[in-house]
Amino acid sequence: MLNVQDLHVSYGLVAAVKGVSFDVSKGELVTIIGANGAGKSTTLNALMGLVPLASGAIKLNGDSLAEVSVENRVGLGMGYAPEGRRVFSSLSVLENLKAGGITLSKSAMETRIQEVMERFPILRERRHQDAGVLSGGEQQMLAIARALMVNPDFLILDEPSLGLAPKIVSVVFEIIGELKQAGVTILLVEQNVKKSLAVADRAYVMELGLIVKSGPAAELADDPEIQDSYLGSME
Repeated sequence: MLNVQDLHVSYGLVAAVKGVSFDVSKGELVTIIGANGAGKSTTLNALMGLVPLASGAIKLNGDSLAEVSVENRVGLGMGYAPEGRRVFSSLSVLENLKAGGITLSKSAMETRIQEVMERFPILRERRHQDAGVLSGGEQQMLAIARALMVNPDFLILDEPSLGLAPKIVSVVFEIIGELKQAGVTILLVEQNVKKSLAVADRAYVMELGLIVKSGPAAELADDPEIQDSYLGSME
């Protein structure tokens, strides 16, 4: 479904991503793990067209995204829940969902709102409240729900557990698992290495803008180097 070849992204003279290549097949949940500053979020931003490429190629279902705008990438079936949630705090939950489905027709939007509220019942209860007064966990659910408004075939999740209490982290990962079971293809960037490897099919390890290791998630979870570098301090 997604194929990334020799991706380079720079901020001025600083190379943030240095020739990254990876793929995600339809129906897979693939995770990219690594420490802060490894280039994970920059890679996701490049996939969505939010930062320019220095070089490299990104293809979705065999078609290049080089000339495709952010809005049109969403139209191609890409959903994105960014790091830090970035909900519209002064808008209601319902208005945030409508913003996520802005490309839909009125009838399709109403149908989709009902569908995502069924998946996230707390959002139905909070639908008229401003997003800024929600708890961190509720905001994260809203961010994921907003990304799901376009009923994406390919969902990108950037640090969905960041800053959440352990109990809420478990809830978020249950939701991610349910989405995978429902057939959504997912690319997950997450510092909670233990939980991300537990839910993923495959994993890539990034360090300093490079992918240094990849393989089945279960194998990497048992890899002594991964355990020493990540699982001990980043559970």
